[in-house]
Amino acid sequence: MPKVKPERRDGARVTTVAATEPPIPSSRYPGRGRQHHIQVVVSRPTFYENILYLRKAIAPSKICVVLKSNAYGHGLAPLVPVAVAAGADYLGVCSNPEARAVRALGFDVPLFRLRMGLPEELVEAAAELDMEEEVGTWEQAEFLSALGRKRRRKIAVHINVDTGMGRSGFFSEQVGVMRKVCGLAGLRIRGVFTHFPKSDGADLEPTGKSLDAFDHVCKQLSNVLPDDVLFHTHNSAATVRLAERRRHL
Repeated sequence: MPKVKPERRDGARVTTVAATEPPIPSSRYPGRGRQHHIQVVVSRPTFYENILYLRKAIAPSKICVVLKSNAYGHGLAPLVPVAVAAGADYLGVCSNPEARAVRALGFDVPLFRLRMGLPEELVEAAAELDMEEEVGTWEQAEFLSALGRKRRRKIAVHINVDTGMGRSGFFSEQVGVMRKVCGLAGLRIRGVFTHFPKSDGADLEPTGKSLDAFDHVCKQLSNVLPDDVLFHTHNSAATVRLAERRRHL
């Protein structure tokens, strides 16, 4: 288990990862010695300044600060207040316990689940956590719509369009199904988004094609989407490298 040292005077949080058992020998790592201790130093003032810098750089687009997996192991409790203070428009999390931790800290900042939730997770989140959910299948959309109708409060969802990631979401040619999702009575369509697999690579042509496919889908959905819908596409690499094609978030 990581051991957390006292915070330093500069506001950094130091996490010490204890040495592990000897690794299994391989041609690449033939030794069997114990690993050295590893320290991860997170400067909260620097974290704050980084978010503030990006907010100004991407304006008027919004920013979602991704803090999934307990802020990548660095801790939600010390970093969520910093992200909110720096002006995060959304926080990206994956699990109900992560969302519960944010809410327990007293923040009502919008939360977006960065994967499709399981039925029991969705029921709990709808009742207690006020999360915005991802939909990438008709079955998921139907389940959430039924849940929204049952509780007499529409559930905010973001439609995931798979333009090359291959992880989840509707294929770009499934526009008919996505249009049906937009008509489900228990849902409030909050966003439409995609995720890039190669935006940090040397060749940006595949990312450009993904954006073209996404724009085509959004155009075909335009007459069934609400006026305040958020279109969002850019991960960190695309935010820096394809600034001219950023959307709302």
